Amino acid sequence: MIYNNSSLAILDAAGTRSDFALLAMVQFPITGLLPGPGNTLYAAVANTNSVYKLVPSILETGLQPGDVVFTSSVNIAGIGLDDSSVSVDLGGWTPTVSGDYLVEVAAGDPQTSGLLSNTLHVGPSATGTLGLAQVLVLPGDRSVVGSLTVVGADSTSVTRIDPQGTSLAARSGVAGRAIAADSSGNIYAAGLNKIVKITPDGSVSDFVTGITVGNGLAVDSQSNIYAVSGSNVLKITPQAQVQTLATLGGQAMAVATDLNDRVYAVDLSNKLSRILPDGTVATLPTVGLTSPRALSIDPFGNFYIVNSANEILRVPSGGQTSELYLGQVSFEGEGINITADCSNNLLFAPTLLPPYKSPGGEEDTILQIVGDTGEVREVVYGPDIDPGLSDMDVLFSDRIGDRLLI
Repeated sequence: MIYNNSSLAILDAAGTRSDFALLAMVQFPITGLLPGPGNTLYAAVANTNSVYKLVPSILETGLQPGDVVFTSSVNIAGIGLDDSSVSVDLGGWTPTVSGDYLVEVAAGDPQTSGLLSNTLHVGPSATGTLGLAQVLVLPGDRSVVGSLTVVGADSTSVTRIDPQGTSLAARSGVAGRAIAADSSGNIYAAGLNKIVKITPDGSVSDFVTGITVGNGLAVDSQSNIYAVSGSNVLKITPQAQVQTLATLGGQAMAVATDLNDRVYAVDLSNKLSRILPDGTVATLPTVGLTSPRALSIDPFGNFYIVNSANEILRVPSGGQTSELYLGQVSFEGEGINITADCSNNLLFAPTLLPPYKSPGGEEDTILQIVGDTGEVREVVYGPDIDPGLSDMDVLFSDRIGDRLLI
């Protein structure tokens, strides 16, 4: 039910009431409510001609504690008493949801006792490796030292920034309109008419000069840099050779690359385009683009676009449709200060988003939209780490270097 024009309460079958936390972002009277697929809701706001998609804050996984998600068995020959060993391949399993799993390996022969077990915490695109310190185990009860390595992200955890792990890479000497980093750890910072290169040891040098650079930089796995200039998308090789990769139908506002080195850009003709290696421009079918001015792509291929109407759109991989990811948010527009992380979460630094960021002042707070739930959470208040983080015009998630560049 809706009450006070802008608040929503959910009543379950037992009459227990819980407030819908996402309504904190809706600042105008709600005039209609419609149930959607699953547990989603659609709320209409007449004053702004907007429809909000509301997602429950608890992700329905379909799994219950104790459920078995994967089993495998293999027949092996008996192990002799001469310290010999055998390799066993139990196959593979891809997690469907993040969480904590119990991994157990036991002998199927009831006359053979012993159990190897460990826990595995996984997230989207996570991989886990269980390794033993020794390959030979003598018969009998033995203790074996093992290590568990997990690489991935927990999609439902809020990003945290450790102040002790924050450092000044360098003083770039440019206005700071865009940042990117290559596979060698070099950082590139763009001003209005040049791009500087910052090496891992902090040395700063001019990388490209004499060109007009717009907001936003991107980089591929071969360390090629992509920038926007007027209606052009530029490709800059590691040797600082500049070429026009493509010319768009309007002023190019932002550029981004995905995990497969595909190049995408948005321009003021309200188009999201994929640029092929030969410079051919293919427009992705989308709706809702209004003077787009920022672009980011997550590892799953979802696009995040900031409209000049102060809203963030999420466009699924391949285009086709777009949905309002967050409304009533304001950006200054001096740089690209949205960036997707290593999962499907979005980090951004707005100038306004009640109640997280009050009117007035600069971008001093980094917020996160949790991809699986739509929740908004504060990641860090910049001045708590350093006074210089009171105006964060540019954000870049360096997935290769596992760091956030500001």
